[in-house]
Amino acid sequence: MKIYIAGKITGLSGEEVEAAFMWAETLIEKAGHTPLNPYALVDQTPGRSYMASLLDALRIVDEQADGIYFLPNWHDSWGAIKELEFAKHESLPVYFNIEELPKA
Repeated sequence: MKIYIAGKITGLSGEEVEAAFMWAETLIEKAGHTPLNPYALVDQTPGRSYMASLLDALRIVDEQADGIYFLPNWHDSWGAIKELEFAKHESLPVYFNIEELPKA
């Protein structure tokens, strides 16, 4: 399965975001799945609009993801909340603990 990673990006340092998303990537790979990391896949150019980045992220979810894993800080992210709403609308599986991921 391709598992999209959702979590807070805005307001955190690049190092904090990279560490959190890389941690999730590693655990998703260990579970036998392919991670979709928006921090790596979405253009992070300074000055780019938040909405442009969110739309790119939602496009990845729509076109590539088989499920979404939510980092512990997801509830502090307006974008992750929108990703959860989108997943519910599309009946896409959501996971809040790595242990919830299906075995590959």
